Order: sequence, then C-alpha cells, then structure tokens
Amino acid sequence: MNKPRGPLAERFWRKVEKSDGCWLWKGGRLPIGYGKIREGGVHGKHLLAHRVAWVLSHGAIPDGMCVLHRCDVRACVNPAHLFLGTLADNSADMVAKGRQCRGIKNPRNVLSEDDVLSIIDWRADGISANHIAASFGISRATVYRVLAMKDAQELATG
Repeated sequence: MNKPRGPLAERFWRKVEKSDGCWLWKGGRLPIGYGKIREGGVHGKHLLAHRVAWVLSHGAIPDGMCVLHRCDVRACVNPAHLFLGTLADNSADMVAKGRQCRGIKNPRNVLSEDDVLSIIDWRADGISANHIAASFGISRATVYRVLAMKDAQELATG
C-alpha cells in the first residue's frame, strides 16, 4: 500500500496558491471545479479541498453542515472566503447567485428560449395547449408551466 507523502496539512498547503483574494487550489479537481485531495496514499478517500481548508483552519465541520464559498470560486480554499451553512443555506446561496440549473441551463431542458417565446405567443393567439404540446413534443403540463412562469415573471417585475 502506498503511504501518503507527509501529513495531510503539509500536502494540502503545498497545493495552494495564496494571493490577496482567493487562494486557488492547484491540485486535482473534480469536473465541476472543486479541489480534491486524498486523505492518505493513492487508495485514500478523496476529500473536498475547501472542506479540508475549513477543518485545518477552524476545526471539525459539525454533522449536517456544508462549507460554502462567499466568493463563489469553487477552487478557492481561502478560509476567510468560507462559511458554514445547512443544505438549505447552500441551496439558497446557489439560487441567490444564479447557479441553479433552470430553464436553458438545465441539462434535461428540451425547450430553447425561442421555443418558450413561441409557446407564449401561440397561446396568446388562442392556440390550444394540446396543439402546442403536440407541436413541441412536450406535455400539456409543460405548456402550462411555461405560461405560469411567464405570469410569475410579470408579477415580479410589476
């Protein structure tokens, strides 16, 4: 079994590029941008770098808590840019920063922005939801969700 090349803290800080702002993780990363480091040896468990930064700087992470980024830079491990929050806090932070997969950002999305505008226009012209759904290859419920979203946006913008 391969042994780690030194204590976790030493290996961790060697892979951090410090600056006045974000401290960027220069080690391995997940495809979505978060840093990763092995707990020990090549067969050790992967740990998320920002969580390791928190533990090394502030101590244990309480059960059920997430480590969130104030700066919204996934590769940042600057302890001053990190804070603890619940899963609900993490979700609210994601929404507040516009990172949730909604609309065209959603990988399961089948409608383009032009499709959505066409659906709204067609319905305003009196075309039935059944006909619209069949034309776009979507369910009638999806047509109504598009229309409800339009109504919600109109209410929000006054």
